[in-house]
Amino acid sequence: MIPNSESPKDSAFRYQLDFLKLEYQSLNETIARIDGTTQTIKNWTLLIWAGSISFSLTREQDLRDYVIFTAIIPLVFWSLDAWWRRVQRQCIFRIELISDFLNSENLFTSFSEKKLINFHLIDHRARKHANKKELIAFSSVWKTVWFGSVAAFYLGLSIMSIGLGVFFLLVQ
Repeated sequence: MIPNSESPKDSAFRYQLDFLKLEYQSLNETIARIDGTTQTIKNWTLLIWAGSISFSLTREQDLRDYVIFTAIIPLVFWSLDAWWRRVQRQCIFRIELISDFLNSENLFTSFSEKKLINFHLIDHRARKHANKKELIAFSSVWKTVWFGSVAAFYLGLSIMSIGLGVFFLLVQ
């Protein structure tokens, strides 16, 4: 058995660095999982929306008057999608904090002092920075709701529902 010549301080620092690597990897996996989740939300939105439209159009005339209410379906799923995207953006913000740390003097100082300087581990959603303007702006609900392709998808479905509803009201 080879005796461990590493000091407790060196071991603790190496342990922190290993956790930093694990956190970075975990964040990337979380971001990828959330991408899958938001895609699933879109798929369910489209399925339920199209099914509701089909149901209301294939039944007797009475249900065509209610087609306009299918505009609510995309709006409900849009809010769910926006919540997940907000969580995702918090994870992306955390990755940016890790990048800033790895490219700063704090990294060199950390190696000199054998402990992480000005950096907290295991903070996936950057909660230690919850009151910082940068995080609030980066992960705001407003920003996630109005993300280009996402807003176009959900608004597009709602507008089509409203258009169909108005059409059937005018055709009567």
